Order: sequence, then C-alpha cells, then structure tokens
Amino acid sequence: MKIMPWAEFTTDLPDDAIEKDGDFIQWPGKNVSEELMIMLIRCGYGVSRLECLEHAGWEFVIDAGIRSVRCRVTFIEKCLVVFSDDSWLSQLLNSPPHPVFLKFLKRISAAMANDARFHDVRWFTYSEVMTGIEGA
Repeated sequence: MKIMPWAEFTTDLPDDAIEKDGDFIQWPGKNVSEELMIMLIRCGYGVSRLECLEHAGWEFVIDAGIRSVRCRVTFIEKCLVVFSDDSWLSQLLNSPPHPVFLKFLKRISAAMANDARFHDVRWFTYSEVMTGIEGA
C-alpha cells in the first residue's frame, strides 16, 4: 500500500508573511494552518496549539483517537503540508501504516478537496515529494 502523507497545493488564502528589514516577523502559512485546524475540528478531531517553527513552517498536533498525528505547514514555491505519525515513520521501514492514520488521511484529503480555497491538491509519498513528479 502506498501512503501519501505529503500534500502540495495552491490556495486563495492571502500570503500572510510579514517582513521587516528582510527578516520575517511572521512566517508564511499561519492562516493555512489555522484553516486546516478549523477543518479538522469540523471533522471531529481535537487539535493542539499552533507553533511557529520559523523557516520550517507551522506545526500542530491532531488527536485522532488512539493516535496523534502531527501536521506541519510550510511554503516552498507552493503550500506544502505533511501529516505524520509513527505509522508514517514505519512506512520507511516497510511496516504497514496504522489504520487510524489511513482513515485520518482519507478524511483530511476529502475535506481539502471539498474546500474551494485549496486548488490543485496533489499527494506524495516521502520519497516523491519535491521531486517534480505529478503526484496523486
């Protein structure tokens, strides 16, 4: 089974980066992160506080029941989001992903597809992301 926890897309949400004298006061992607958090709450998940990781983007944790899923949002040409948990890491070791993680990815994929502010959402595996392939 091919698990694709990376999503790359464009969005109608405004660029929310704030710069002063060439330094970021607010890194881009906060508004995308907040909208994903709202989307996840509407899907019935709990979310943690949003944390700024500076150049690495924005991150929060999703309570998916018996699993926690970490979400990181960053901008590299387009918006790039990764959802990860222990099963995602185990994929690198060729272990099957946890069913809760699979269900979560299906739900967030459907929610993003149904949100008109997100366009050209493409999903990738760890080894495919940022390689130039088209994605799923």
